[in-house]
Amino acid sequence: MIPQDGKVDLVYAGDLYGNLWRFDLTGSSSWSGPVKPLFKGDKTRPITAIPAVGVAPASVTDFAPIRTGALAKTYPVMVFFGSGRLLADADKGASIINRFYGIYDDGSKLGLTEADLTEQQRTYSTATARVYQNDLEVGYTRSAGATKRGWYITLPDDGERVIDRALVRKGLVYFNTIIPDTSTCDAGGKGWENVVQMSNGGSAKGAQWDYNQNGSLDAGDTHAGLSFAGRKTAKGQPGAPQIIGDQLFSPLTDKLSTAKKGPRDHFKNTKIASGSSSTSGRISWMELQPRTD
Repeated sequence: MIPQDGKVDLVYAGDLYGNLWRFDLTGSSSWSGPVKPLFKGDKTRPITAIPAVGVAPASVTDFAPIRTGALAKTYPVMVFFGSGRLLADADKGASIINRFYGIYDDGSKLGLTEADLTEQQRTYSTATARVYQNDLEVGYTRSAGATKRGWYITLPDDGERVIDRALVRKGLVYFNTIIPDTSTCDAGGKGWENVVQMSNGGSAKGAQWDYNQNGSLDAGDTHAGLSFAGRKTAKGQPGAPQIIGDQLFSPLTDKLSTAKKGPRDHFKNTKIASGSSSTSGRISWMELQPRTD
């Protein structure tokens, strides 16, 4: 945010009608809320996951519109969210084609639709792996008549959806999708772990994560020089991704085996490319003081 005063400037939230709302909290007068959403989606694709927000990378802002002067109240950001719901038993068998979105927001436009976005394309796909176009031209431009405001990925598997928050880290977006078992009495299912570029939703160059889980980042984690963007779970639905150091964690939910009691199945820790960051290590802390009363 500008200025960096520690105050919340914007809040993003989705609704069950497929809309993503932006709430601007920077004004000093009474507030009545937005008159229309930042993104107007399809009512068949509800948004139940919390949006993830990251400062837009240079690969976007070098081309996209940037508000200046008195209008530059906030940093240009990218907002990432997916569609889908799993709130009731009836949702398990839903076969809606869902999406995952990356939207550029500089604070100047509302009412975006999918026509304002560019669809990402798969360049390689198997039953357990996905690779997306690395160099997709989204169409960010400072020409008002031709500006695109982001991208989206169509989730191809029947019943695939997003119900957990994505994670933004060092130019990449980590997000997981689930494919529930259609039985109302079964907690099983599968899903996909996904790692894509912030700027266009494509696969990054070089190994970004240990796709084949052999403990190292090597050629087995790439296809034609590009990092795998998706990996399907062997069993279990992945929850929200978490990163600690250079390890990616995706907790899995799966039914317990009646033959073998014990903890639920889960992925091994997945090594990721550490890269460089000026905010690595401890970046904040709180000192607890003893009560004196």
